[in-house]
Amino acid sequence: MVNGPWGGYSNGRIPTEVLTRIQYQGVNYWVWSTNPADGALDGVYLEPSCAVALLAMLKLYHDQTGDYLPVNEGYRTYDGQVYWKKQDSRNATPGQSNHGWAKAVDMGDTLTLAQYNWIHANGPAFGFTPLGGAFGQYDYIHYDYSGTYNPPTPPAEEEEDMSYSIVPSSDGNIYVCSLVTGINARVGSPYHVGLLQRYKKNNSNDNMLAAEISIVQGYLTAIRP
Repeated sequence: MVNGPWGGYSNGRIPTEVLTRIQYQGVNYWVWSTNPADGALDGVYLEPSCAVALLAMLKLYHDQTGDYLPVNEGYRTYDGQVYWKKQDSRNATPGQSNHGWAKAVDMGDTLTLAQYNWIHANGPAFGFTPLGGAFGQYDYIHYDYSGTYNPPTPPAEEEEDMSYSIVPSSDGNIYVCSLVTGINARVGSPYHVGLLQRYKKNNSNDNMLAAEISIVQGYLTAIRP
């Protein structure tokens, strides 16, 4: 089974506060409806470990090509699934979409053939695979996350280089900023701020859960060059 329940949540009813918002060049959420009843969000959100894998894949693509992959959706609410089912009966039955587990991503319609081929060749190493089959030919921009990606442990000197600060901004948001690269990323929730603060303290008595560490690593990946 590629996707399924996690964290005690049901499909399409996962609070965004426990997800990781993806902020990277090329990631632009497609606001497909402005009606709140349709369940559109304000950005691309993913389950924390999926977010870590996606950011690692996006960075590799950029390192190899100098370009960016166009990501436009991740988590889809139950109401959002209802909306898309109405648009096309071939779409997943509400409550059964892999987007509803926040472990699937869609690329934008600017995806080129070269980018498509790159993802098919390199995506599996990060746990991302296309749908396949007849529906996969229709929904060729969709990739499911298998949960198989294990991020490499950075060397000690890289961990030191990735020291960061957490700062409020005049726009009312809170950002995590690299003290080395100057790159910053908006922190998605107060819960995530707390995790970043705990991780920064590096207290051996604070046994953070693997999922919590994955959330932090997602932000640290985002502020790497």
